[in-house]
Amino acid sequence: MRILKGATFKLTLPTFVDTDGESPIDCASAPVVSVTRDDGTVLAAPTATTAAAGSGVYTVTMTGTTYGAQLDRLTVVSTGTPTTGHLQVYTQIV
Repeated sequence: MRILKGATFKLTLPTFVDTDGESPIDCASAPVVSVTRDDGTVLAAPTATTAAAGSGVYTVTMTGTTYGAQLDRLTVVSTGTPTTGHLQVYTQIV
């Protein structure tokens, strides 16, 4: 995924799924999201919000001043535990 330098954007996290590996399911609480620059600098963590109840889909709004101020590669890791209780960790590169 590419974004415009300095632009605020909404990132959709990968869908959290039930134990069958396919059915979308919400997390017991909002997923924890961490963002790290390519040089290892950890940036402020954005807050994940539910896109639609029961969809297992969450989004984060990433401001241009915090996340897009420099041309860089960002690693976004989202960690959550769906209501069925199995930890899921997803990594995205922006």
